[in-house]
Amino acid sequence: MEELDYLRLHTCGKFKCKGEFRDVCSFCAAIATSPEKRSKAMEVVIDGEKPQLEMQELLRMMPLIVDVEAKRRNVLKCLVNFTHMCLMYDSSFPRLTHEVKVLLAREAFKPEIGHAYSCFSDKKGSPQQFVSEQAATITSPEELLAVLPMLMYVLKGRKEHMATFVPLIALEALKGRRDQWDAVLQRHGLTANAVEGVVRSALSVASHFPQPHSDPDCACCKGIDAALQGSLQYNMERMKLIDPTSRWFCEDVARIHITVNKDPAQAMQAIYPALTLAEEQKDDLKACPLQWSYCHFLLLTGSRPGHFITVSDFLEHVRKAKKTKARLDSWGEFRCPETGGWTPVPGTTLAESDSYWCSLGVAEFARDTIKLTAAFADTQLPAFDGTKLKDWQDAVRCHACKELCDHLLLCAGCQLAKYCSKECQKKHWKSGHKEKHGLSAESVERMIRFALTQLVHRLAEQDDLDPHQRATVHAQLTDNASRMKEIDPRIPWVCEYAARYQYHCTKSPGQAMQELLPGLNFAEEQQEELKACPLQWMYCHMMLLNGSQADNPIKVSDFMRHVKKARRSMAKLASWGEFRCKYTGGWTPVSSNTLAAPADYWRTLGMAAYFKDVLKDDESFAQVELPAFAPQQLDAKQAWIRCFQCLERCDRLLLCMGCDAIRYCSKECQRKHCLSGHRHECTAIRSETNS
Repeated sequence: MEELDYLRLHTCGKFKCKGEFRDVCSFCAAIATSPEKRSKAMEVVIDGEKPQLEMQELLRMMPLIVDVEAKRRNVLKCLVNFTHMCLMYDSSFPRLTHEVKVLLAREAFKPEIGHAYSCFSDKKGSPQQFVSEQAATITSPEELLAVLPMLMYVLKGRKEHMATFVPLIALEALKGRRDQWDAVLQRHGLTANAVEGVVRSALSVASHFPQPHSDPDCACCKGIDAALQGSLQYNMERMKLIDPTSRWFCEDVARIHITVNKDPAQAMQAIYPALTLAEEQKDDLKACPLQWSYCHFLLLTGSRPGHFITVSDFLEHVRKAKKTKARLDSWGEFRCPETGGWTPVPGTTLAESDSYWCSLGVAEFARDTIKLTAAFADTQLPAFDGTKLKDWQDAVRCHACKELCDHLLLCAGCQLAKYCSKECQKKHWKSGHKEKHGLSAESVERMIRFALTQLVHRLAEQDDLDPHQRATVHAQLTDNASRMKEIDPRIPWVCEYAARYQYHCTKSPGQAMQELLPGLNFAEEQQEELKACPLQWMYCHMMLLNGSQADNPIKVSDFMRHVKKARRSMAKLASWGEFRCKYTGGWTPVSSNTLAAPADYWRTLGMAAYFKDVLKDDESFAQVELPAFAPQQLDAKQAWIRCFQCLERCDRLLLCMGCDAIRYCSKECQRKHCLSGHRHECTAIRSETNS
C-alpha cells in the first residue's frame, strides 16, 4: 500500500477529553515529513498504520460473517495484526483509533476468545495452580494472541489486580504447545519467540502495577508474592536469552540494581546496551526514556575512579535527552503524564518522573552556577543522595504556583525567581516580589541602555540614512557609550558595542580593538566563555582589518594564536550548550546569546584556513607581519572554508585523502563530488587506478 493510500484511508479518530490529546495527528505529521527527514519513530508510526487499517476493515465485516470458521480466521488475522503493531511500537499500547479499540474489545472479550484471561479468582491458593488451570483452557493461537488486547483493556479498565496473571497464563499456554503453534504463527509472519518476547515485555509492564493478596501479615499471601517474584525472575532470564538489548529487559535489570542492590553504577551498565542500540538506530521512542534514566543514574553514581565525569559531561547528556524529547514533542499527540510532553504512542512515557525532573533540576542549578563561575563546568560530578535528590526539583519549580516546569521564565530584576508563565510572573510580582526584589535605578538604566544600544546600532548599519539622520545616530551612540562606561567600563557588551561603533561609524578597526580589550580581558580573567567568545572573534576580525601597525606590531602567529583561543572558548560552550547559534552553527547555553557575529566568525575562519595552508609550505610565514585586509579580500578568502560540492560554509571540513586539496562539509558531499567526476580529476586516485 502506497503512502497516498494510507493518507486516503486514514482517519485520525481523535477525541478531546481531559486534556489528554491536542489538535495534532502524529500519523499525519509523520507522513507529511519528507522521507529523508523522517526519524525511526515516524517510520514506525507510518508502518503501524497498515495493520491497523487491515484490522479496521476486518472488524467492520465481523457482524456480516455467518460462517463460524470464517469468523474465526478473521479474528486470528486481527489479533496477528495487533501483535505486529505491539512488536513495531515495542509497547503493549499501540496507536489505535477509537473505532478499532471499541470493535477489538467486542471480539476479544467474547467467551470463546478471552475466557482464560477474564475469570480471575480471588480465592487464596497456589498462583501456579491457577495459572496452569487457566492455561490449559487455551487451545488455539487466537486465544493465545488475545492476551495482548486483553492486557491493554485490563490496565485501561483499572483492573491492575489481574495484570500480572494475564501474561503469565499466556506464557504457560505457549510453553505447552510451542512447536504446534509456531508453525501456525509463521504462516502469519510471526514466530513463537517473537510472541513470547512481546508477552514477556507486557509482563514486565504489568508487574509494576499493584498486585493482589497484599496483606503482609498473611503467610499465604507471602507465599503468593514469593511465587510471583519467582515468575518475574524467570521472565528476566528468558528475556535475556531472547534479546539482551531489549529496552524492557535492560530497564528491569537496572530497576533491580537500584531498588534491591542499591547500586546505580550497575544500573548504568545495565541500560547501556539498549541505549546505545536505540541511539544508533535513531529510535527516539526507545532512546528518550533510557537517556533520562542514564542522566538520573549519573547523578546517583557521580564521578568515580575509572569513570571520570565532569559537570559539563552530565549537561551534555541532559542536552542530548532534551533534544530527543523535543523531537517527539514536535509531532506527538498524546500527553505524557510524567513529563508533560507529547508522545506519538499512547501509554508510552518519555521518561520516568524522578529521572526527568531530578535531572532537569540539577542541570538548571549547574547552568546557573556556571554563569557565575565558568570553572564549575570542569569540576567532577558529585554523587547525590537518592533520598534527597527530589529536593533539587525546586530548581525547576515555578515560584508562584510551585508546579514543575521545563521551560521557566527568569525574573529580569533579581535574576533568581523563575515562573512557568507570564501570568504567574505577574501574580508573584503583585504579591510582594516587586518590593522584595525591586530593580535599582542603575540596573533599570543599564537594561534600557542595552536595548537602546542594540536599536541604534541597527540604525547605524543601514545604508539609506541621510547625513542629518546619520549624525543623530552617531550622537546617540556616543552619548550612550559614554554613560555606559561611567556605570562600568568593563561590561563586555558595552565594550563590544563601543567597538562596533568605532568600526561601522568611524571606520577605525584599530580603535575598535582598543575598545574591546577591557571587556575581553575581564571576561577571560573571570573564565566567562559566554561573554568572552563573541569578543574574541570580533578582536580577530579587527586584527585582520587593521593589520600590524608601528604602535601595535602583530605577526601572523599572533593572529593564529587568538583564533585558537576563540575556537577553544566556542568548543567549551558547545560541549554543554543546548541552543543552536544561527550565525555560527555552534551550541550556546543561552538561547538569546550568539557565539559570534557572522562577519567576525566566517571572515576570521576563512583567513585562518588560508594562513594554515600557507604555513604548511612555509613555516617562516608565521613571523611575517600581519597585513591589513579590505572586507572584500576577507570575503574572497571564505572560499577556503566552503564545501567544494554544496558550496556551504563549514568550520570543520573534510580533506580529500587523494589530492589533499579538495574539502567537503560531510561524507555525503564527498561521495557525491567523487561520483560526479572528481575521481577522474584527482591525480592521486587516477595514478593509483592506473597502476
